[in-house]
Amino acid sequence: MKHLITDTSRLIAGASGVPRADLTRFLASAEAEVAHRYRNLALCLALACTSEKHGDATEIAKRFPALKARTPGRHRARAYGDDEIALLGLWAWHMAHGDANGRRAAAVYALTITGLTPSETTRVRRHDVLLEAGAAIVNAPGLGSGVHSRLIELDPYASAVLTRYVDQAAMSDDDLLTYRPRKVHWKSPREANAAAAASAQAILDRFRRQVGLTQLDVTAASIWMWRAATVLATEGVEAACTVTGRTNAANLAEILWHGQPIFTTAEVLPRPTFTL
Repeated sequence: MKHLITDTSRLIAGASGVPRADLTRFLASAEAEVAHRYRNLALCLALACTSEKHGDATEIAKRFPALKARTPGRHRARAYGDDEIALLGLWAWHMAHGDANGRRAAAVYALTITGLTPSETTRVRRHDVLLEAGAAIVNAPGLGSGVHSRLIELDPYASAVLTRYVDQAAMSDDDLLTYRPRKVHWKSPREANAAAAASAQAILDRFRRQVGLTQLDVTAASIWMWRAATVLATEGVEAACTVTGRTNAANLAEILWHGQPIFTTAEVLPRPTFTL
């Protein structure tokens, strides 16, 4: 564990085959893929050990180098990879055991990884979330045109994170779950919605930055894009559209593949993400 933390760059370089001096430079796609994977999995291991021994996870995360973009030259956001989601999930669990701001950030992440867009999380109210054992669901409110409201099952992880948050947050059933709007008189609902979206974006950006996952090819939306890509690959187009609230397959394809044709069966579906 000590060497994993103190010799981080050397260990990542040795495992990935990328020279240590080049780790934090822009790499070719193949090299970047391997370097990112080993870096993220090494940090996952360090965080898991830290959690077990009640160490300072924040200080350990700072010791790991933040790499350049995983997909050089890409100008639109991609879905996070499986190793990145594993790291974000461990970080959210750490934050869920921290202060009020940390628990709120973890809750926003839990909603987003479930399939809500960052903006959509700001519209969820306490009564929209049911956290009963074996029947945990969220009533995703949608965003009007393009993203419909729907019921989404919460997996045990998201349910546990949200339970830790709501158990320690003072709110009524009608209160917004994670968004705390400023007392400002907005000129229009559009301005108010933009402010809410910016708030969720800022929370997730800080959250992602703490573990070095804010490269130019990913955004906060890359979190729910991972959910969309995963459901698409394992359950098919209809299920992916249902979870994400998208109106049609073409709309989802535009987001995930930027206009490339969408496949209709999971068996021939190319995942727009990286696997372990």
